[in-house]
Amino acid sequence: MNTCSKCKEEKSISEFSPHKASPGGLLSWCKQCNAKAKKSRYWLMSPEERKAYNAKGRANKTKAQIRADNQRFYAKHKKKMRAEQGARYHGITPEEYVERRKLPCEICGRFSERTEGRGSGQHIDHDHKTNKLRGTLCEKCNRGLGHYDDDPKQLRAAALYLEKYLV
Repeated sequence: MNTCSKCKEEKSISEFSPHKASPGGLLSWCKQCNAKAKKSRYWLMSPEERKAYNAKGRANKTKAQIRADNQRFYAKHKKKMRAEQGARYHGITPEEYVERRKLPCEICGRFSERTEGRGSGQHIDHDHKTNKLRGTLCEKCNRGLGHYDDDPKQLRAAALYLEKYLV
């Protein structure tokens, strides 16, 4: 166990990055504190300094290597990035976004069958005119509403049509 000199919490050795110049061979700050400090320093830089900082990390790398780095990063952080992007789009927290996608469809009660790829999983429905959030829908019901332009009159007419020809 080691104590972080920044947050003063006692943490396991795996929570500290290696550092050859340090007496114990580890940084004195834990990985979390180090990441927070690095992030805040980055955003305090001017745009020119940030550009130079980013270029340093990509120096001597081919486009293919940079692309591979980006793909590895995305694969590692895919769920978190999707939650953050979805939350930003809907104006809610990432935690709320993840929780709402775990709910069953409010129309049919099912869960979306597709779990991978674009447009898969449960959908957080919203009014396209006001952007106000409504409920959680499966992929089929979400597409169905979209095909009827979210118009209750069209949906009622479709239901009446189907009932008319029921055997």
